[in-house]
Amino acid sequence: MTHGPGEVVITGVGLAVPGASTPDALLRRTACPVTGPAPEPFDTAARIGRRGHRYKDRATRLALCAALEALRDADLLPSDGGSDSPADGPADAPSDSPSDRETVTVPGDTVGVVASSNLGNLDTACLTTTAIAERSAVDLSPMSLPNASSNVIASWVAIRHGLRGPNLMLCNGPTSGLDAVHWGAALVAAGRVRRVVVVGAETHNAVVEDLLGRSAGELLDGAAALVVEGARWAEARGARGVAALGPYERRAGLTGCVEALLPDAA
Repeated sequence: MTHGPGEVVITGVGLAVPGASTPDALLRRTACPVTGPAPEPFDTAARIGRRGHRYKDRATRLALCAALEALRDADLLPSDGGSDSPADGPADAPSDSPSDRETVTVPGDTVGVVASSNLGNLDTACLTTTAIAERSAVDLSPMSLPNASSNVIASWVAIRHGLRGPNLMLCNGPTSGLDAVHWGAALVAAGRVRRVVVVGAETHNAVVEDLLGRSAGELLDGAAALVVEGARWAEARGARGVAALGPYERRAGLTGCVEALLPDAA
């Protein structure tokens, strides 16, 4: 099949949400809300290991779990789960720990990252500024301080998987996640990269609950990820696109945005 140079498809999906291990299960829960006790929080250690937790906040760990699953679903990681670097990339690329890395099987500079999180590291930022105001910057841990940066999620996803393409972080309100999908698809269509990991993560804590005036039960603690890829590049490596992305319009309300982005799903 011949694909146009700007055609973009989804080749991988990953979730890290409580009570739904697959996209179908998540859609069923959305269509028919489950009554009864709330599901247990998603166990990030079960997927990325406890060493993968080191010096990372909750939102980052959730994003790493979702991104890992999406890359696996897209067949972009070694089938044996190994962490060897691809032939085009240096073996000493930045990593939190070489044994924790799962680098992609395609050239790292062909994969970008676009992440979305509005309040993911709000607690870290507030605790950091409070510590500086009440005591001194000397009291801050140099290992945890990077978590106060808004782009920490996108950075860790790239570091863990050796992704050296464009790296963006969006924090722009209710449509931030859909905007991230749009920017990922735009990077692919423009030829900047062949594929992009798009990941959105939010979590709840006392700081978020206080800011929004909502209880923990009303707030999301989870992450979702997609691999968006140029259709011709996906076909060349034998991957199957599960959905084609349509033109994106930032309409009023999330429903309108979804309908514009995925017309076949409307």
